[in-house]
Amino acid sequence: MNKKLKKEYEQLEKEFFLAKEVIKLRKEQNITQAELAKKVGTSQPAIARLE
Repeated sequence: MNKKLKKEYEQLEKEFFLAKEVIKLRKEQNITQAELAKKVGTSQPAIARLE
């Protein structure tokens, strides 16, 4: 795997990990995307894009 591709893959891996953690924690707290958005000061569509 060339260096550029490896770097891009590693970045995507981090993003997917973050998204999975957000989903997991949100569900553990039993809150909606809209409720999470309000708590962190963003919009529900922004949370949806992240997830």
